[in-house]
Amino acid sequence: MALISSALSRMPAEAGRYAHESRRQSQAWAQQDFAMNRQFNEKSNRSRHLLVVTGIAVLLWSGLEDNDALAVSALGSLLATAASMTLLDSQPFRAICRRLSLPKRMALSGASIGALASVTTALLMLFKDLRHAHIFPDYPPEMMLATLERMPIWALAGGLAGIGIGLLLQLRQERLRAR
Repeated sequence: MALISSALSRMPAEAGRYAHESRRQSQAWAQQDFAMNRQFNEKSNRSRHLLVVTGIAVLLWSGLEDNDALAVSALGSLLATAASMTLLDSQPFRAICRRLSLPKRMALSGASIGALASVTTALLMLFKDLRHAHIFPDYPPEMMLATLERMPIWALAGGLAGIGIGLLLQLRQERLRAR
C-alpha cells in the first residue's frame, strides 16, 4: 500500500515536468515552422520572379529566326531551373526535403533540373517550330529526339553538380559555426 501511495504522490510532479518539456518542444517546433514558412514564401517569390524572367526571355527568343542549339539549350535550362524551384518549393516536396541533408537536397534539385532541362529544351524547340511554321523546321524532329535521349546524362550531371555544391555549402556552414 505504501508503494502505491508513494508512486501516486510522485505522479503529479513527473506529469508536470513532462507537460512542461512537451510544451517547450511544441513551442520550438512552432518557431521552426514559422521560420520555414517565412523562408518558403521568400523562395516561392524568387521562383515566381525567375519564371516571369524566363517567360519574357522565351517570348523574345521565339520571335527570332534562329536555329542555334546553344540558345535553346540555355533557355531550356533556365526554364528547367525555374520549374524545379517551383516544384521543390511545393508543400509535398518541402516535407520530403526537410528530412534530407544539404548535399542530398542539392543532388535532388540538380538531378531534377538536369532531367527537366532536356524536356523543356525539346518543348521549346517544338514551340518555335509550331510558331514559325516553316516548310523546313528550325529544329528537325531528330534533333528534338536527340535532346530527349540525353535526359539521363543531363540528370546525372545535374545531380553530381548538386552534390558538389551541397558539400561546399555544408563545409561553409560548418566553418561558420566553428567560428
